[in-house]
Amino acid sequence: MTVQEGRRRVADEGKDGCRRLSDPRDHRDRKGDWLEFFDREKANWALKLLEDNPGIIEEYRDNPLSGKGHQSIALEKFQNYLRTHPVLGKYYIYAEEPWKKYRISILTARGKPPTIESDKVYASEAEAGFAVLMHRIALLRGDAG
Repeated sequence: MTVQEGRRRVADEGKDGCRRLSDPRDHRDRKGDWLEFFDREKANWALKLLEDNPGIIEEYRDNPLSGKGHQSIALEKFQNYLRTHPVLGKYYIYAEEPWKKYRISILTARGKPPTIESDKVYASEAEAGFAVLMHRIALLRGDAG
């Protein structure tokens, strides 16, 4: 090691011996890689949960808002997974005419009106909620899009 290299190394190391970044632009931020990995792992976990508990889809249809008693742990875990997704791009129930007409919409951008997903009209909020669930499951499985 030359004297210059030694000086550079000493300048890059702190008093605790830890190496400091000399120029952060020389190092790629890997946060996005880890977030993508985490999202993929959680999606695989949710798919396995659906595979291991096929009855949770019908359970949701029968009791979408917990009005008939508690939902199973598996359904609660699956719904919690769906709730962790970012708001933008999320499907939700749009009450076109409360208690009579419901549609599925997509939140597209902050301050912009939502996008109506299709011309399909649902007679109840529960029916529309089940359609949203089925659509999100199809997206998770890669069947829609």
